[in-house]
Amino acid sequence: MNDETICSDGLLPKLIEEWPCPPDLASKKDVTKAALTRIADIHAYNEIVWPAKIDGRLQAPPRSHIVDWAIREFVLSAADDRTRSMSLLRPTAMTAEVTSGALPTCGKCRLRPARYDTVIQPAEKGNWGYLCVVCYPRHGLGSLGVGRGRYLLTWTEIDESTVFAIKQAVAHWKAVGVSPPLDRPWEG
Repeated sequence: MNDETICSDGLLPKLIEEWPCPPDLASKKDVTKAALTRIADIHAYNEIVWPAKIDGRLQAPPRSHIVDWAIREFVLSAADDRTRSMSLLRPTAMTAEVTSGALPTCGKCRLRPARYDTVIQPAEKGNWGYLCVVCYPRHGLGSLGVGRGRYLLTWTEIDESTVFAIKQAVAHWKAVGVSPPLDRPWEG
């Protein structure tokens, strides 16, 4: 997806327009198996894994991931169950998170602001923590997404075009009946 292309609702675009129907289902067991397979397929297909390094340099995820996170965090969290369920049919990046305050301090060196909330290597320890750009290449997973980690930003670092895309998406959801969020840190 081109980073300049952000859907009007703020979510990432569908990867599959329509799931193929399962073959004839002869029993209740077949129906259950087909339903569970479809749920697992949708979940796996919609999971985004984003490289932390692109062209050998650590980089932030694209604007579209930031807008997707903001809409899910501030708008869809207050939506009805049907709307939230429908949003799960769309890919969820979970590669970025925007904080209202200052960035946390790196948990390894304790010297610099952390840019990553991530699994700390070696992974078998199962530790999560905050890492700065110096410590992340040695102790981070190297990719972002669900179960991998997020790139951290502050609202003051978000550019005007990203804020504009968030505002457009909020307006979209308001027009379809989702109450606008009371907390709008992008306006602060």
